[in-house]
Amino acid sequence: PHPEPSVLRPVAGTRGLRGGGSGVYVDTLTLTELAEGGSVREPCGSTGRVGSAAVDATDRWWAVCADGAVVRGAPGEELVAVSRPAEALEEVVSLQLAPDGEHLLFGTLRGRVGRLNTTTGQLDPLLDTGLGSVRQLAASPTGELVVALDVEGEAFLFRPGEGVGLGRLAEEGVRWVRWTDASTLEVLSSEVTRWKTASLAPYRWQESGGISAMAAHAESGVVAVAVGPDLVLRELETGRLRWRSDLHRRVVKEVALLASGTVLFSGAADAADGLAVAAVASGEHRVVDDGLAGVRTLDLSEKGTLAAAPYAPRLQVWDDLGGAPRSIATRRTPLAVRWVGEALWMLDEAGVLWTGAEEPLREVARFAHGFDLAVGPDMLVVLGDELSVLDLSTEAVRTLPAPGTWTALGVSVDGQQALLGGLGGEVQQLSLVDGTVAFFAQAHTERISAVVPLADGWLTAGWDGQVRRWRYPAD
Repeated sequence: PHPEPSVLRPVAGTRGLRGGGSGVYVDTLTLTELAEGGSVREPCGSTGRVGSAAVDATDRWWAVCADGAVVRGAPGEELVAVSRPAEALEEVVSLQLAPDGEHLLFGTLRGRVGRLNTTTGQLDPLLDTGLGSVRQLAASPTGELVVALDVEGEAFLFRPGEGVGLGRLAEEGVRWVRWTDASTLEVLSSEVTRWKTASLAPYRWQESGGISAMAAHAESGVVAVAVGPDLVLRELETGRLRWRSDLHRRVVKEVALLASGTVLFSGAADAADGLAVAAVASGEHRVVDDGLAGVRTLDLSEKGTLAAAPYAPRLQVWDDLGGAPRSIATRRTPLAVRWVGEALWMLDEAGVLWTGAEEPLREVARFAHGFDLAVGPDMLVVLGDELSVLDLSTEAVRTLPAPGTWTALGVSVDGQQALLGGLGGEVQQLSLVDGTVAFFAQAHTERISAVVPLADGWLTAGWDGQVRRWRYPAD
């Protein structure tokens, strides 16, 4: 608004323009008000460095000093200290006024984000986004969601004030972001793309301890989770408790659900803590005489044939849970067993995949550090150093990159997507066709132990004791 070119003359240490009403110009030690009647101010004292600033539509501004103090000012008004120096604010490099006009959103040099009340100076809990230095903050029109963008072009979505991270945007090299409405984010990278935010399911529940295994049966409307030595059965749609079993003395390792209305679960200790079968309706259960010194992995076929493996190189197969099992020797200890129809597939501790109904099993393929196995329509997916997809008709293998420290794997009902659960509680959904990442989110606070596909999305469970439901967007 000023014709004087000297107002915008670059000087040493220039930080640049900050938007708002008429805006301000931030130098290393000074802040120049660009509104009519504005002046050059020293909000942090004559020797204090100005870290960042934000301006509202009335030309009122806020500045964060290098020592973490927050100062408010406006043309023709005295400076007001909003908050005292705070260690958490010492590295602020990005600042924006929230849509409610009552809070400042900020990002730090080390990728943390937070919110400060402009009236009381109260600082909400900071959130570590895992980003680098935050160079932009973009709040949705309602202020409910904020995107932080770092200098490397990574973007992170979070809820301010709650300290809740919702996940990293599956887009690299992002240059700028803006909200076009409360749920649509416009992203500029090599091209302009638009992303829609989708609400999570209306529930998630918290168990009394870490969850080691989970199974769900959509037709029966139930989900079973292993919590320490207990098996907990809940309603799938509401999370309401059906029953809890304390049959086992040690940690329950594996859980499977049968369409016939029974649930099978296993312990990881001695033979007395082996396999058990329970009725979904009543919770009545009995121990299966398995002779296994703990169960490492198990799976049930559609016809109810059970395959289970101890911490030893062999498999036990029950064609009838009321009868005696038959034993199949394996070269190494099984890590995962899966039925595809009535065909048995086994992944051992060396990452070798085997198949067969009788001894000896046939070797099919080898996977570097393969440790988990999931079944999809006409395919098997192996999680290791990479994500490997095996075509069951040809036994041809193709690989997809999956960088990260993953601990759980699921394949969508239609076989088009995989969901990976991570050591730090993160989840990532990617296409099994071309590896494109559909979404990334911080789902849990600790390791994810189980991923279960549903027709409309996913269930995830973790060592933090939470079960969360993720639904595909309606569109």
